[in-house]
Amino acid sequence: MQLTSVLATVAALQVVAALPSASSEVAKVVTGASVSADEIPDAMKFNPANATDVASRGLDKRASLGVYLCRDAPFVAGTCQHIYSNHDECIALDSYLAGQVSSIGPDQGAYCRFFFDSNCPSNNDENGCRHLDSQYPGRSNLNTASNNVCGVNSNDKIRSYRCWAS
Repeated sequence: MQLTSVLATVAALQVVAALPSASSEVAKVVTGASVSADEIPDAMKFNPANATDVASRGLDKRASLGVYLCRDAPFVAGTCQHIYSNHDECIALDSYLAGQVSSIGPDQGAYCRFFFDSNCPSNNDENGCRHLDSQYPGRSNLNTASNNVCGVNSNDKIRSYRCWAS
């Protein structure tokens, strides 16, 4: 057992002795390197014309957009789900929420259209009477006259939705 310890110690000392010192060539390369501006390739230099412009590249439209949907108003804890979607993606609600939503709350920066039909229909809207639009902070109680659509109560009607970055 002592022989093994002695051999391990000797091996460790050999490894340490083999490490480069501060005055070695490796240290000089790392600490003494300098490059003039002329030596930097143009592709690596900052160029404002090549800088990322989020709006022109549509990156803002790739962000996840969240919505709180609750079965009970006003946003009763334990009955809500926070669902994320991509920009302009149709979300069909599952059986827990479809036709059961009483509170809607798009995240800040999202504008959403909530449809009373499945699969976000675009051609069956009866003059705008089959959807409800909302943005942050949302609508806490769809079972109120102020949230009626074309004179019809919108509570428990939502079956799908679609959001856009606002």
